[in-house]
Amino acid sequence: RILAIADSFDAMTSNRSYQRKRSFEEALEELERCSGTQFDSELANCFVNEFKNKYKYVARLISFWDSLHDFYSTQEIKKSFAYTDYETADRYAAATREG
Repeated sequence: RILAIADSFDAMTSNRSYQRKRSFEEALEELERCSGTQFDSELANCFVNEFKNKYKYVARLISFWDSLHDFYSTQEIKKSFAYTDYETADRYAAATREG
């Protein structure tokens, strides 16, 4: 039941060949709408509430990442981070920023 919610949220917020990705807000609304039918109502409500509470924190992390990215050149970042970690963080920040 937990994985159904997580997988659905991921599917809704990712581009698919058959469907454009939805914003976080749209995906959360869909989880709320389907709560009690497609998704366990208690788990869906918990997921939605926790996501909304943590979203401000995630937005601050993205802001920090953007500031760090602007401050350092790519070469300096390569020296201070494993480059694959940098690429992963950069993709995560970009995807989250798009919502």
